[in-house]
Amino acid sequence: MAVDQPTRPVPWRALRLRRRGVVLIFRAALASLGATLWVCPAASHAAELLPCDGTETDLFAILAAQPNANADAGPLDDGSVPITGAAVSSVFPNGVPFTNGANASFFVNVNGTVSFGQAVSVFDPESIPGLTVPSIAPYFADVDLRGDFAGSLTVCQEPANHRIIITWQDVGFYDQHQDNTNSFQVVLTNNDVEVCASAANLEVELRYETLAWTTGDGSDGVGGLGGSEATAGLDAGNGNAIALPGSGTADVLELVADSNIADPGVFRFLVAQGTLPRCGDSTLQLCEECDDGNEDNGDDCTNLCLDATCGDGLIQDGVETCDLTLFTEAIECPAGYDGLPLCNNDPRNDAGDGTCTVDDLPDGCADIDECAGGLDDCSADATCLNDEGGFTCTCNDGFVGDGVDCSPIDGGGGQGIGGSAGGADASGGGGAVPSDDGGDSFTRGAGFCSAGRSPASILPTLAIALVALAVRRRSLRSKSN
Repeated sequence: MAVDQPTRPVPWRALRLRRRGVVLIFRAALASLGATLWVCPAASHAAELLPCDGTETDLFAILAAQPNANADAGPLDDGSVPITGAAVSSVFPNGVPFTNGANASFFVNVNGTVSFGQAVSVFDPESIPGLTVPSIAPYFADVDLRGDFAGSLTVCQEPANHRIIITWQDVGFYDQHQDNTNSFQVVLTNNDVEVCASAANLEVELRYETLAWTTGDGSDGVGGLGGSEATAGLDAGNGNAIALPGSGTADVLELVADSNIADPGVFRFLVAQGTLPRCGDSTLQLCEECDDGNEDNGDDCTNLCLDATCGDGLIQDGVETCDLTLFTEAIECPAGYDGLPLCNNDPRNDAGDGTCTVDDLPDGCADIDECAGGLDDCSADATCLNDEGGFTCTCNDGFVGDGVDCSPIDGGGGQGIGGSAGGADASGGGGAVPSDDGGDSFTRGAGFCSAGRSPASILPTLAIALVALAVRRRSLRSKSN
């Protein structure tokens, strides 16, 4: 069955940015602390699945419509779907140039592989090298699409982006287990012109978002682990192959954190004129711009044997501060701002200049309105005014102080707003600034709510304050006795 017939257009779905982290706000009763603690977000160690920006086909639906779809070894267990016609030619007019030549079609196999020339229904993962059919194996294991929560299997054609995306999302393992699931992708990109105009070439990208099992029950697995564990890589079917780290072992689960391009969960390879990549052997070959014989992606020659440039998604040591979504170090919004800092060449940065740098106030960082969010420490008798990177506390009419502490004006004491030195004394000093309306105000700079310090740097101050409070309570208890 050709897949290019039952297709449906899929609108652009914005890439969800998952910024894992929690902000803990500790409003200390001790006025000396008067600070807010911010906990940095946890780092992500996996790739996000790419959304489809083109035409997506539900392969699950095609498999489910076939006879005996839910039988053991049936279509939803060990089946395959041929991808033919316009589904291929719209992106690869001359066919997909894998190791067996230009392919006008290929097969998406339920068990985690894309094969060329014939379908593969084998459920026991075979070693790489060792496959007999030319294949791209993002995660060769006994996937099972049967059951009420069986996940999904789709193929997406994006002619505008010159790529085809095959996605296994939230898939379980044989025999109909969905308690642990895996999500991974294969991205086939036709970059003949962009990368190497002299030869037909194919960029293969493998992406891993979630890996929680390695083995189906039929492969001697117990609870999704052990037995004949998943394999991953590229195999020409003739002994020439590239195996990914951990392939065939329990460590294959670590693909979500591994990478050959310094992007956790992402592996990228260039197949030129039907030859598996040999980048890193110090010999300049077809479609290679350089080959320095190492696996360092931070120098001037990448692991794809291409010259390092701004915009290649890799950070060149000592030259670039960031590149697209990667940074040389953890970058946070300045104190008083919140959001996701963006590199100047990040497509999401409308104000970017295309350079691999980040501004002092990065695009993507928005001012925190401490007043509206209740993050200020203004007195109940003061008005909070939000500023860029901070806020100002101003005592209300009839009160005097620094905005954090405001006291009623003693009408008999000669103290008046903007009056004698006595009024200044009553304000408490310490940086009180007379406001335009005659009240006193106190301005918190950018360092108050997110002072640019790590939580660990604030903990000693907090500990000292808590100890002092305990000693004070003990002293009062002793006096009462």
